[in-house]
Amino acid sequence: MLHLDMINHKDFIDALGLDMPKVDENAPPINLRNHKRSIYFKCIRGGYKAQKGLEITDDLRSYFSSNSLNIFGTNNSLELFPMLEGKIPFHLLRTEADREIDISQKFHLRYFEKFKHVAPVPFPVALEVIDEKYQVEFLNALKNNISTPVFKRVESLLKSDSLCKLYNFHPEIPLRITDMLSERTLSQLLWNENKEFDVVEKWLELFSRMLILGFIPATKWSLITGNCLQPQNLCLYGGFADLDSLVGVNDINRKEVLYESLSYSMLSLTDSIFMALESNNSDSASKLERKWILQNYIFSEIKNRVLNNDTDSNIKQYFELKESFKTLRFIDK
Repeated sequence: MLHLDMINHKDFIDALGLDMPKVDENAPPINLRNHKRSIYFKCIRGGYKAQKGLEITDDLRSYFSSNSLNIFGTNNSLELFPMLEGKIPFHLLRTEADREIDISQKFHLRYFEKFKHVAPVPFPVALEVIDEKYQVEFLNALKNNISTPVFKRVESLLKSDSLCKLYNFHPEIPLRITDMLSERTLSQLLWNENKEFDVVEKWLELFSRMLILGFIPATKWSLITGNCLQPQNLCLYGGFADLDSLVGVNDINRKEVLYESLSYSMLSLTDSIFMALESNNSDSASKLERKWILQNYIFSEIKNRVLNNDTDSNIKQYFELKESFKTLRFIDK
């Protein structure tokens, strides 16, 4: 296949004091649960290079019929993915990639400036734009494999956009909570009773630092497309993936929306951590009580970090509770 261009983000990587990651050609690539449009390649000096967005070189028609990409676990993935999320099955749109690159670079540079080391989240290393010839082949193969309204939706998306591959670098193997829940052997080694609270501590620290730097991890704007705090994006090395859900605090102009987004972020993080902690617990008794205790613990830990740092005043007010309760109580009035 021919490609229009390959954009390397060398200047950004140089600003972080890093080298361009090189893939270990002898190590087989891996795939992850719920990330079927991504492939992960082990790097020579550690970490993994992720390719987000596939370019299917074998028979497209047979590929569609034999692969499922549906988050609901059924086989009609080609129907739901475009209609629910406005995304292309197995592929990545340039607008998606540009959004993720932009917010990821802003976060990394601000994090590095403040904390003097690289954040434990993936960073972009290159963008590869796929040529129009492949796009035509893809549409021709897709046409007879999905319903007419869905095909028209895909066709409409591609009229104003293009297909690409985004390459991100993960500092460690990017296994997520969802991989651990599926009893993947390696993820079980990374998550057990001896290590689980160390990982939780890393998640809480990263979440707190996002707020300190002025980034809200999740808003209801990404209710359909997902956010970086959900189980499929919480990495067992203590990081988050898919940073395109991040929103700068200065981009949220209404205090009601800010406080709602902070609450949504806290609830998303709590739900994911609770799911992970409960994965090996067969005792359903006192489950609600355990979650209430965890929720209070998470709030207390993040509150202490936020209030003891140079954090945006509106975020600080949220954690002082009285103001946030008053604001959210009258959100619709």
